[in-house]
Amino acid sequence: MAPTVSELRDEVKAMEDSWQKMYDDEEDCGNGKAMLLLALRIRQCCQKLKVYFATHLQPEQLSKHMKVVDWKVFNSHAMCARDCLNAGAYHDTLMHARKAHELNHAHGCAWEEAAVINVLYLEKEAWKGLGEMNRAIAVAERRAQAMAMLSNVQGDEQVA
Repeated sequence: MAPTVSELRDEVKAMEDSWQKMYDDEEDCGNGKAMLLLALRIRQCCQKLKVYFATHLQPEQLSKHMKVVDWKVFNSHAMCARDCLNAGAYHDTLMHARKAHELNHAHGCAWEEAAVINVLYLEKEAWKGLGEMNRAIAVAERRAQAMAMLSNVQGDEQVA
């Protein structure tokens, strides 16, 4: 028997709480893949609930809710990229970085600061790990230019 709307809502809430706990505890590293799988499962459940949400939320609220879900997927891809980089899996790092960039762009660069500071750094380091210094330098230049455009970036972060 298919779950009810109420059961799906409860499941989404429990998964979101679990994801948030992993996100808050992520200092230790290594949970990127679990976080990504959970974020994708949250997105899948929310897709099932879209009909319910569409009848109970204003379109703006629905859009905002789905953006929050995609923020979780974006951050999870960034954490997967970091975990892959730490493991020396440079091609996987680049794949997760690309997915994070795609989500950021799909939402009008809503998470540009994180994309520039974190994701471009990981991308640059992956290219270095692959011995592709020209590509690493190109990403470093793109990152430096983008950081100069961000108003919230401190001077010491711009040097990294």
